[in-house]
Amino acid sequence: MVSVLQARQGLVFLLGLALGLALVLLRVLALPLALA
Repeated sequence: MVSVLQARQGLVFLLGLALGLALVLLRVLALPLALA
């Protein structure tokens, strides 16, 4: 059985992971625009 604390930790981890991926994608997409 998963406790509420464990579920919250997993959620925060996934949220941080998604945020990091979004930042990387934004940087990769913004690079050609900045160079153009």
